[in-house]
Parts: sequence; structure tokens; C-alpha cells
Amino acid sequence: MGLLDLFRRPAEIRDGASLDVFIGEQTAFLVQKSTWEYSRARSGVLWQKLFHEEAFKTAVQASTWANYPLALAFVGEMAAATLRGRGLDPALAVSGVAASCRRIIASQPQPAGFEPTFWAEAERFVSGRLNRTMVAPPKAVKDIPLDGHQLFHERLPMHPDLTKHDKLLLQSTLRVHLCRAHEVMLERLNQAALAQAFEAEVEGAAR
Repeated sequence: MGLLDLFRRPAEIRDGASLDVFIGEQTAFLVQKSTWEYSRARSGVLWQKLFHEEAFKTAVQASTWANYPLALAFVGEMAAATLRGRGLDPALAVSGVAASCRRIIASQPQPAGFEPTFWAEAERFVSGRLNRTMVAPPKAVKDIPLDGHQLFHERLPMHPDLTKHDKLLLQSTLRVHLCRAHEVMLERLNQAALAQAFEAEVEGAAR
């Protein structure tokens, strides 16, 4: 990165490609921050030693991948809710975001130790969750992780005896990070251009 890059405005979210980048970045941040930082904090003063153990690093990595589809669903729902809250047609918002999530899933490597069907199941899970949001008004962003944070918690790479009192802590962490992603989206969103891109995708698929 050059010095001038520090002063450039972040790229607008104005089409499918830029939406993919945004959702992909925010999903990676959400799942990694919530997993790695939590594990480091829960490990206490021994975290540096523990994080050098191959078995523990493998467990943290497996937890990160296991929770990736859930984090993607959180970020995708946030993006669709943001667009709906600014007046975009719910069906167009959800279909556009779902298409972005499918492209992100298609770009991921096969994680070690997971079934070959992992990403196909992830796509069904994310698409299904997004489609269900159309039957009701969009949730407040802070409430999106309330449906799923317990599953995220169960997949953390720590012994249940150490994590059983941390569900509310994790819930708060997910809510804070997702609200921050919402703020970033509002700062970078060019809704008129993104809506046109979504409409073009729908028209192209109908041909």
C-alpha cells in the first residue's frame, strides 16, 4: 500500500462485485475476531503458549470454518436489512444479497476435515435464512445475532466448563461487530447504483 492509498476513500458498494468484497471482508472479520480473540482472552496468561500448540490451532481453525456460514448469514441479513430500511424492495434486496453470498461461498476453499458437502449445505443454510427474512419487517441490526449466537457459542474451541457463562458476552461481541459493519455499509453504500445492478442481475437471469 502506497502513502496516497491511506487518504483514498474506501470503494463504494455499488454493484455485485463491490458488495461481494464488503460482505466477504465483514464476514471474515466477524468470525475471526469473535473466535480468535475470544479464545485468546479465555486462555488467559497462557494464551501465547497455547496458540503455539498445533492441536489448539487446528481446533480454532475448525471452529472458524464451522461458524463461517453462520457469520455470513448474519452479515448477509444485516446487508439486506440495511437496504430494506432505506426503501429497497424486499425481494430485490434479499435476492441480490443472496446472490452475493452464493458467489462468496463458491470462492472458498474446501476446509480440511470437513465433508465435501460443507459448502453446499452452507449455501442452503444462508439462502434459507435470508429468504425467511422476507416474511417480516427487517430486524434491527443489533438483534440479528440473537437467533444463532448460541450455536456460534457451542462451536467455540474451548471446553464447555470454561465457556458456559460466556453466551451473553459472545452475543454482545457479535452485536457490536455487526453494528459496526452496518455503519461501514451506510458510509460506503451507493444504493441507486446497487439497485440498478440487482435489477440487471434479475433481468439477466430471466432471459
